[in-house]
Amino acid sequence: MLTIVALTVLLVILICLGILFGFFIYKDLKRTEHTIELDQELAEHNLLEVDLESELEQETIK
Repeated sequence: MLTIVALTVLLVILICLGILFGFFIYKDLKRTEHTIELDQELAEHNLLEVDLESELEQETIK
């Protein structure tokens, strides 16, 4: 009887740890996706700045 209770408690603890581990993996994936989106936005912004700078340089040369 005691071993059944001990195994049940151990199983519940393992299930809780699995759920927590899955939650942290999920949160990390979401954070990574958000970081990638921000990096893409910054890259696009920097490309726009470079284009504007080159246009200004060409206009000042003329």
